[in-house]
Amino acid sequence: MMKNSTKLQESSNFWDKLKQPKDFIVKEHISPRYLRKYSFQGSKVQKKTAKNVIALLKKTLLTTDEALNVISEQLNMSKFDIGFAGLKDKHAITEQYITIPKNKFKNIKSKNLELTKISETNNKLSPGDLVENEFIITLHATIKPKEMLFMPNYFGFQRFGIHKDNHIIGKKILLGKNKTHMEKKMKKFLIHAYQSYLFNEMLDQYQKNNKPITKQVPIIGCNTKLGSDTVSKIYKQILKKEKIKISDFDIKDTRMKCIGSSRALFVKPKDFEFKPLKDKTELHFSLPKGS
Repeated sequence: MMKNSTKLQESSNFWDKLKQPKDFIVKEHISPRYLRKYSFQGSKVQKKTAKNVIALLKKTLLTTDEALNVISEQLNMSKFDIGFAGLKDKHAITEQYITIPKNKFKNIKSKNLELTKISETNNKLSPGDLVENEFIITLHATIKPKEMLFMPNYFGFQRFGIHKDNHIIGKKILLGKNKTHMEKKMKKFLIHAYQSYLFNEMLDQYQKNNKPITKQVPIIGCNTKLGSDTVSKIYKQILKKEKIKISDFDIKDTRMKCIGSSRALFVKPKDFEFKPLKDKTELHFSLPKGS
């Protein structure tokens, strides 16, 4: 399974070429309405005031969750009152936006974390507000440039956990073979990893004999309808091999449904730049949320 897959090994080889956090920089782009510092009141322009502060969080060697724990502790508040649009890598330098109740906010600056006020908003940030992520990646290797038209839209290997077995546990939960007690939220998380694994396996097979397409295709769940198209045919073969039925995603004994969704099969990197430097290579590009 994914644990020994070629794609997982390729991902590991890629990360081996990254020496330190500054080699992997991620900058989050959110809906512009959150970043406006001024508003119109009739014919007058005035500085926005609202119940929440929108702040820029810069971090390194911290997951988003770890950073939120630090912030909530320093501001003496519940981290569940903090809004955010996306999760960012730990072994990287990342920038993302968060919202915090105005009466709790203050700027923070420490070794691995910096929090700075940008504007104010009445809304709380959520994943739907993420537009895209901008990447600056430095590879400690020299590579020859190629025109990048489309990128296969795999789920990243982080989704499968430190031991690369989240999807294996997720499959056992679907089949009622996992006896470990865990919360419903964690069960769903692990099943989502298995859904991601099925998508990645389908994409592996699709690439062998088919041209890139950017249309949305299914992520398998209990509401998925497979037809006679190429993607559906590949999925049917994989499900047969996995001995999994679509109905298995409706777990009746626990009253838990894992519905399907959709995802672009390929994506086109935006503003792609390739900078060959002395004994290293720098890549600049942006990808839509979730890619």
